[in-house]
Amino acid sequence: MAVPTWISGQVLTADDVNNWFIPMIAVKDADESVTSSTTVQNDDELVITNLPINTTFLFQCFLLYQGGTGGSSDLKITWAVPTGTFLRYAGAYEGGSGSANVGSAFAASDVLSLRTQGSGVKCGATFSGTLSVGSTTGSVQLEWAQVTSSGTSTTVNKQSVIMLQRIWDAALVSS
Repeated sequence: MAVPTWISGQVLTADDVNNWFIPMIAVKDADESVTSSTTVQNDDELVITNLPINTTFLFQCFLLYQGGTGGSSDLKITWAVPTGTFLRYAGAYEGGSGSANVGSAFAASDVLSLRTQGSGVKCGATFSGTLSVGSTTGSVQLEWAQVTSSGTSTTVNKQSVIMLQRIWDAALVSS
């Protein structure tokens, strides 16, 4: 079913407002670092819980991050989603090889390497796409680590954000 059509004079319910006009958002309010580890971990704050079943969202993400000099640690990301949920997205970021990556499409389970530019030098990456939740509720959560184990910490910085805006109330095509 598509977005509801409201008519003149109709009183919107709290569910109408909460489900269609208010995005689900997670904002990172503290820096989080990993040192000497290439094993992905759940981000402490970039998680949106209680995803409603059979819904589709516009997915947007902005990551602010830093690490060692390019290639010495870098940032590795992937996404955890419920069984039967499909995240498809593209991004704009500097890849692990140092070249720009713009427009390539990815799925939740894909692992991306984002280049870092040295301790204290913040880098940014943006991603957008769709998240279609199937018949299992759960969470969408950023998972990340260093690409190469390094004694220089890799950090996902505060002010990173993920946002879901509901666009459909039944799951879109699942592949």
